[in-house]
Amino acid sequence: MIFTSCSGIRKAFSFAFPKNKDMEQILSKEELSELEATRNVIVHNAGIIDDAFCKRVVADATFLGQKLELSNRKVAEFSNNVIDIGLFIMQVVSDDIKNEKGDIPQIK
Repeated sequence: MIFTSCSGIRKAFSFAFPKNKDMEQILSKEELSELEATRNVIVHNAGIIDDAFCKRVVADATFLGQKLELSNRKVAEFSNNVIDIGLFIMQVVSDDIKNEKGDIPQIK
């Protein structure tokens, strides 16, 4: 399944929108990779920092085995990045539809 990782999502959208050169760049943001690693630790490791997380995010094995703690600021940063990336993707898709079929009909 291609939509199971940031790299898979990046490949899928780059394939679907090859003319958009910003797509790969925005989907390669370090913050998105950090969010993916954080999500994986929470979901698959009950929030306990593992080796994979240390290699991707903190590059410091002294955190290994500790409980991941997220500040309100970090959660806000993750949220804002997801919103920004989501809006960007929606705009790319909208522009692509307009280019293919003219204006997008508005629902009233």
